[in-house]
Amino acid sequence: MKNSKTKNSNQDYEKNIGSTNAAYSGHGGGEATSFGDIGTGSQSKSYAEFASEVCLNDTDIATDLLTTQKGLVKMYGTALTEVSCERLRGLLNTQLTECACDQFATFNYMSENGMYPTEEAPKGKVSETVKQFSKKQI
Repeated sequence: MKNSKTKNSNQDYEKNIGSTNAAYSGHGGGEATSFGDIGTGSQSKSYAEFASEVCLNDTDIATDLLTTQKGLVKMYGTALTEVSCERLRGLLNTQLTECACDQFATFNYMSENGMYPTEEAPKGKVSETVKQFSKKQI
């Protein structure tokens, strides 16, 4: 009995995915010819064919990782400001710090390998900024 239910669930799933795929296929101006087809008309490619042509290099991967880590740092920071439970604040603070360290390590990797070019800030500007943020805040 369980197998027939699973089989029906799989058929329903494929039918729903197929209709979703057909709805999206209009975006390219054509109609998908089968489940997972990408493209239009006779130029359609299966997902496997499409995926085999996609090649991510180190810069793509590192940029994606850096972007994700920056987003996580922002989310942890926001969550930290919204929580009053000390234990949870401690956990979020630890996660925030770890994530920020990971983000900085990824940035350093990218910078050292020419994937994230930066330029030196003028020494006078750095000193001025340090003084500005070192002053006691009232």
